[in-house]
Amino acid sequence: MKIRISYVITLAFIALFTYFYRQDGAIATSVVYTAIQFALPLALAAMVGVMCERTGIVNIGIEGTMLLSAFTAFFVGAILKDTVKGLVAGVLTGVIVGLLLALMAVSWKMDQIIAGVIINILAAGLTSFLYRQNYSIPSTLSPIDLPIIGTWPIIGPILSFHGPITYFGIVFIIGLWIALYRTPWGLRSRAVGEHPSSADTAGVSVTKLR
Repeated sequence: MKIRISYVITLAFIALFTYFYRQDGAIATSVVYTAIQFALPLALAAMVGVMCERTGIVNIGIEGTMLLSAFTAFFVGAILKDTVKGLVAGVLTGVIVGLLLALMAVSWKMDQIIAGVIINILAAGLTSFLYRQNYSIPSTLSPIDLPIIGTWPIIGPILSFHGPITYFGIVFIIGLWIALYRTPWGLRSRAVGEHPSSADTAGVSVTKLR
């Protein structure tokens, strides 16, 4: 049933885009191009939520994690005048916050909702306290031109000239779906979330995997 609904939504989107493309192709292409850029952070956050939910963790601290990571990336990039170093710092911050959530929710057996609220409040407080308006990043990552795909009609302008983070995010989302549903690791992860006692009996370490 879910697959059928997904097909219906996809076909409806294609039909709607085709209609508006015939009315004004440039505007329709621009809207979808911009939508991909704005939707990617939400899609990545959703994948994090799915991954946590599948292993039995209720992660409501995703917003706080994104806020702290984005702030760290901006702050380090502004101080060091290097966008790539700022990006790496943001990723490491996300890893540290994830470890903090794991420590509270898994190791200390704290209520998962409370642990997520703590992260959100901590992120909002720290970023508000440390933010300074006189910092700015001198440059951004250059968009990538896809020579072959960029020449395709209709979808070429939509998929080409995005930043490297956009392409990495799309590949990451597809890769995570494959990992969750087509690999032994994904099977163990879903077993830990749905039947932790059965997974433990089968020799899977529930605590380590979470």
